[in-house]
Amino acid sequence: MTNTVLFITPDYVSHFNPLIPVGLTFAKAGYTVVVATGQALRHRVESIGFHHVELRLGEESNDGLIDSDRRVQIHQSLDATRRGWYAALAEQANGRMEAFLWRREVVAERTLAIVEQYSPACVIAVQLTYAATAALIARDVPFVTFVTGHPSQFPASGEIYGFPYSMPAALRPQRSESHRLLQLCEAIQRDFTTAFNALLRRINPQAALIPNGLAAASPRLAIFNYPPALIPRRLHDLPQRIAYIGASVRDEKPEPDLEHWLKRTRPDLPTVFFAFGSYFSVHTDILRRIADALREEPVRVLFASGLSEVEALGPLPAHWLVREYLPQVALLRHCDLAVCHGGNNTVTEAFAAGVPVVVAPFASDQFGSAASVEEHFLGSVFDPNHATVDAIRSAIRSGIAARSRVAALGVQVRALNGPALAFRLCEEALGLS
Repeated sequence: MTNTVLFITPDYVSHFNPLIPVGLTFAKAGYTVVVATGQALRHRVESIGFHHVELRLGEESNDGLIDSDRRVQIHQSLDATRRGWYAALAEQANGRMEAFLWRREVVAERTLAIVEQYSPACVIAVQLTYAATAALIARDVPFVTFVTGHPSQFPASGEIYGFPYSMPAALRPQRSESHRLLQLCEAIQRDFTTAFNALLRRINPQAALIPNGLAAASPRLAIFNYPPALIPRRLHDLPQRIAYIGASVRDEKPEPDLEHWLKRTRPDLPTVFFAFGSYFSVHTDILRRIADALREEPVRVLFASGLSEVEALGPLPAHWLVREYLPQVALLRHCDLAVCHGGNNTVTEAFAAGVPVVVAPFASDQFGSAASVEEHFLGSVFDPNHATVDAIRSAIRSGIAARSRVAALGVQVRALNGPALAFRLCEEALGLS
């Protein structure tokens, strides 16, 4: 065994970002950090000072920068999100086997080869790396599961993966749609579990079968990147081998021109940050409605346009800053509100900064994030496909009104020191301390 920590993550920047501060904490403690993922993240991994090893876990990847060819593909793949929550979740369910168990035997074999090559003292695998997880479980390799999404992504006993048990009021589903989605997700979960267990037994014929392959995780510890105060019920619904670390937020500093803008451009006004991430910014019509809602409000705006053309947003006030990409971690601490799609990174980064959020959810765990925000009065929610400009404006005003409540949450989240807590938990779980 070497003084190495091995991270296993999908080739997506959204999964890698919360691992970065945990990895840096291990590095500071004297560990060599190795990240097993695809080629899209290689430059990002190595620029931080980590070691990259090739482990391709799926057909898709996202390093956060989208070229013109990829833009066309994203337009096509996100068509279901325009048809509403049911269409989006049903499409994701139908693609789940291929996405999560892509070339499962090859991935499992490669995972075990990497473990043998590096003999790591600690292995941390992102929840969605199911083929790698099967290999680790089958060979009894000690590891920790890291849940990068909202806690609803990890099904408790009796739950069905991909079915939204909590939904915000703005997207309250019809009973017939809910029933159809539940049936679909149940069928997918049964098939997935059969395939997962077949992989387990192929690697180790004596391996114990897993009741729910989509809840497969380390028997030692599963870490959730989420504040424990917001999910008291799930603390009891899940096994005792879980821990919530609040937020794992990477360090980021604004460029000098952004610092200048923050100091010089209407600092008397509340600041609203907008971003829909790498993918969902493709919905230009929704971005335009959000821009229209913000335009007449007494706020200054930091607007990440992403895949949408800036010209399509309409006339831009002089006290707005609009760019394709903005460093959100660096800027959130200067903001009074974040408007987003409800990705777990953006939401937890906002909470850590003490900033309320307005969530416009499209797919996956974003509905769980939106429901949590609404339940705990940490902002507001609107339906991105149907909300009018007036409804969006009302959501923005409600969100800003939650500033004091979220500021108090931010103090709690920062006190947890998520990366340091994750480090200590891993050491304890794997007997390294």
